[in-house]
Amino acid sequence: MKNIFTILLLSLLFTGCAISEKSKTHELVILHTNDHHGAILPINSKGGLAQRSTYINSVKSTSPNLLILDAGDMNTGSVVSDMFDALPDIEAYNAIGYDAVTLGNHEFDGGYQKLLKQIKHSKFKWLSANVLDQNKTPIVDPFIIRDFDGFRVGVFGITTLQTKSSSSPGSELIFENEISSAKKYIKILKDTYKADIIIALTHLGSDKESPEQITSIMLAEATSGIDLIVDGHSHTKFQTPLYVNQTAIVSANEWGKYVGKAKLIIKNKKLVDIQWKDTAITEQEFVADPKISKILNPYIEEANQSLNEVIGVSSDKFEFKNNITRYQESTIGNLVCDSIVGYLKDHNISVDFAMMNGGGIRFGLPKGEIKKEDILTALPYKNNIYVVKIDGKTLLELFDAVAKVPQGSGSFMQVSSAVSHTILYEKDNKNGKLLNLKLNSAPIDINRTYYLATNDYVIYSDPRYKDIFSNLEIFDNSVLLSQVVIDYIKSQKTKITPIIDGRITIIKQ
Repeated sequence: MKNIFTILLLSLLFTGCAISEKSKTHELVILHTNDHHGAILPINSKGGLAQRSTYINSVKSTSPNLLILDAGDMNTGSVVSDMFDALPDIEAYNAIGYDAVTLGNHEFDGGYQKLLKQIKHSKFKWLSANVLDQNKTPIVDPFIIRDFDGFRVGVFGITTLQTKSSSSPGSELIFENEISSAKKYIKILKDTYKADIIIALTHLGSDKESPEQITSIMLAEATSGIDLIVDGHSHTKFQTPLYVNQTAIVSANEWGKYVGKAKLIIKNKKLVDIQWKDTAITEQEFVADPKISKILNPYIEEANQSLNEVIGVSSDKFEFKNNITRYQESTIGNLVCDSIVGYLKDHNISVDFAMMNGGGIRFGLPKGEIKKEDILTALPYKNNIYVVKIDGKTLLELFDAVAKVPQGSGSFMQVSSAVSHTILYEKDNKNGKLLNLKLNSAPIDINRTYYLATNDYVIYSDPRYKDIFSNLEIFDNSVLLSQVVIDYIKSQKTKITPIIDGRITIIKQ
């Protein structure tokens, strides 16, 4: 009889333990960044990889269940990062302990072979479920699985299809639809890998920049089963999570100025709550992690030897607030285009005008001394200058295409001083109409031949223009755009001055 009571007692004890374990509440902490863009050092005392590391280390010490994620665009931004193809950034991410980074559009700026070298150097996982090779195999891991005490997490990556028009991925890669790819891997993570929590690490953006763009909001609307979307691309600073179709969407601005922290409360293997906030990373609040500084300093010292060269002086600031080069005439856009014309003239190459995609300009210039670093920061892409022979009729077709570009798109064109034109936007500003195009104050002569200068991206990669250029005679000058602007500024005898002189007039109805 005693043995029976003992068995019953043990049975009740183990049953109670099982019930207790099943009902136990767990926490998962997710630290996330996005749109790093080579911001190795603090910008205006905000951000900095060494400062970011200090904050992340403070969270590590109190969060046993932790994921560290980045939603893409590590590449293209600061000169130090660009000079070394983001190698210092990757080494710092390795040391910080990132689990995964999704492929952003700017990961393809240097071409696929450069990306392959970066992937090889990375200890963290690069993710993307919808970027495939010619065999229709994802070029990086589509997802990762992480097992924690009491629950399993699946994280999959999605890359915007805008990459095809905003970067240079090459023709050998296939970009599949973001929504259909997400649905496919949600099912795989749930059915095959039995993930309790599913996180989408996306480089989509929450702001719709073009009619064909799929945003993170649209992804949440079209799918079910995603618990959290950690997003990048639009550089959005969220105040609170955005809930769409029972999916929380978060993003943490840009350049490592903030680190988002999501605390997921999980009970019975189900998500029951998300608590989220961001933390501003400042030099005042977080001292530099010496381990990260030791990694970065050799790169910084080597770069500084050439970057500190003063190439000219400006009478005032060349503004870049709110990505102005994508919306209207800008002082920095005018300078770049006038520099192209001036440089070519100094080298005995005559062109009628120059044009530059606004998305290729990434920063303004300071008042006072202008250093080589300032130009390489403003023009980080390794684009060459080309001269194009174009007849008047095709030139009108080109500017009709220019006018149809919606404001906010990287394809919005800046032009040199010989050009004046008006763009009329009606209602939703997504289909502009060209008015009053003149070149050197004269209408376009359809029977005349003109010569324009622009960069190789506009000619060969931008889907809005490349068909127009495909049948034209093109001359490669084999000189980098950034070097053209540097040399032009060096050649000026006086201070350079920001100007707005009516090259682009915007009318909205």
